[in-house]
Amino acid sequence: MKQRAPWMLAVMLVAFLLVGQSAAYVYEEVDTGGDDPVIKGGVRGWPGGDYFPNHDPDYIIVDLTDNDYRTYTAGDTPVFPHGYYMKYVCFNADGTKVAMTTRTKFDGVSDPYEVWVCDYDGTTHMLSNALQITSTGGVGDVAENGMCSWSRTDPDLLLFNEIHMTTANLVKTYDFSTSSFSTLYDPALDTNGFDVTNPGFYAQDDTKVILGSGYNTGNDRILLFDGTYPSSTISSPDKNLDPSSSYDGTRVSYYSTNSAYPYPAGSIYTAYSGGVWTEQTSGWGDPVTGNVPGLWAFYSGESDDRILSLRSDLGWTSTALALYASDGTLLSDLTGDGGTDFQWIYANHNWEGPGGEILFRAEEYSHPDYGNNVFLALERPSTVWV
Repeated sequence: MKQRAPWMLAVMLVAFLLVGQSAAYVYEEVDTGGDDPVIKGGVRGWPGGDYFPNHDPDYIIVDLTDNDYRTYTAGDTPVFPHGYYMKYVCFNADGTKVAMTTRTKFDGVSDPYEVWVCDYDGTTHMLSNALQITSTGGVGDVAENGMCSWSRTDPDLLLFNEIHMTTANLVKTYDFSTSSFSTLYDPALDTNGFDVTNPGFYAQDDTKVILGSGYNTGNDRILLFDGTYPSSTISSPDKNLDPSSSYDGTRVSYYSTNSAYPYPAGSIYTAYSGGVWTEQTSGWGDPVTGNVPGLWAFYSGESDDRILSLRSDLGWTSTALALYASDGTLLSDLTGDGGTDFQWIYANHNWEGPGGEILFRAEEYSHPDYGNNVFLALERPSTVWV
């Protein structure tokens, strides 16, 4: 690792004395294109090179999990997050917890996905106290538990998809205040729906949920369940899945093969006005010349209604994540084109943190089978960040 100039160390010392030992700070070096060693796991100090060498220079990207990609054999005790594969990362309503669905492998064989929750410190930007919430994967008809998200108003209310092997999946909740599970939506009771993919709460209402139904049947569509059966269909009957609601509920975006994009699929949205849902198959505009929200577009869950999605102009890609305004205008080419190191860079519901942090997951090409990492994008300070 390169030597630090004395004046840089002096700046660090002054900042340390000013803010106290419990505070966190980052003093950024000139971007070196990713050649320097990187300090991971939320460790503060000298981040060194960048994870995504051509990312937006207005952001610092921090690795929250520092997965060492270890492998396990029968009899080993796994140590989270090492060797774990993590998906659907999301903040709770007050930004004090991060949930995800995760699994590991023993002797090369994957365990079922389960829902885990970690405490999140918005000052140090570190995760701690990892706790497994579900444990029914592989028990009876339950294959795994996944596709989690949070209430936008209640920091204790977690939503997830209980995935079954033969019967329809269930939308369930876990309430931290009562340590209890509940079923929020059961397709068996719905004459309009069957099966469930990636559910999320609708707007600010914890009694309503949006979800994909009929996955891979050719009749995939987006449903709005308001707490009473039957649900309402708010999209065309095509391959539509992974819906995300705007803050006020007047728009629901989703991945669709029914889009007007010049690619196999893109994100479009349905708009609500005058009691009627109208599907906008052109999405937010021309996906090539405009670089508008592309595949898997998720609203922030906050009143700014910012959108995090894969870049539209790169077509079918999983390496480039971008930030957009609510009208689809590009705000940040967040990870650049992702480079050649990372793939499957995705957002989820509730990706925006209490200080505007941007939460996402990414998988390294060199470790496709034994885990990935969770990242946080933070606005870059001019010198010292406290």
